[in-house]
Amino acid sequence: MKASRLRSPGLAAALTVLTLMQSGCESEGGRSSTTNSAAVGAVTGGIIGAVIGNQRGHSEGGAAIGAAIGGLGGAAVGHSKDQTEERRQNNIAAERAYQERMNQLRLEQERAQADRDRQLALSNGSRMTENEVANAQRRAAEAESRVRQLQAQQADALAKHKAYQEAEYRRLKAEEEARRLETELGNAGATPVYTR
Repeated sequence: MKASRLRSPGLAAALTVLTLMQSGCESEGGRSSTTNSAAVGAVTGGIIGAVIGNQRGHSEGGAAIGAAIGGLGGAAVGHSKDQTEERRQNNIAAERAYQERMNQLRLEQERAQADRDRQLALSNGSRMTENEVANAQRRAAEAESRVRQLQAQQADALAKHKAYQEAEYRRLKAEEEARRLETELGNAGATPVYTR
């Protein structure tokens, strides 16, 4: 008898709706969480209500009450999810708009600075005489020549220092070798020979 009551029209309808809603949720990506959650809650509540009502002999009434309670609960949960997602999307859009505006302001400032620099260069250039330009070029050439001279002096000083260090190293090595040989000859009983 219980098996026949479980196959009541209300329960069969609830199962059919659940199946359709699940396939709808999978195929419709644009459906809101409120709609999805309300539908799932209503179907789930209807099934649970039908099962509970079936035990008391009122499966259709239990299904209706369960569907109503489940639908309201699911709608509340889904609405909360929709609001959270909407806030997140709004924050992303606001941040993107802010970054775009900041980039635009930076570009405008760079253009304005470039324009100011160009105007200043034009202003200064229009007041200069050919003689001033020639004098500036002469002073630049003299300064560059002085740098080359100093670089040559620096290279010469470094080369002299290196040559001196190498000579000192060779002298120390030779003196050390001479002492070693003198000691060796002295130990053998030979008289060292000194040349001048």
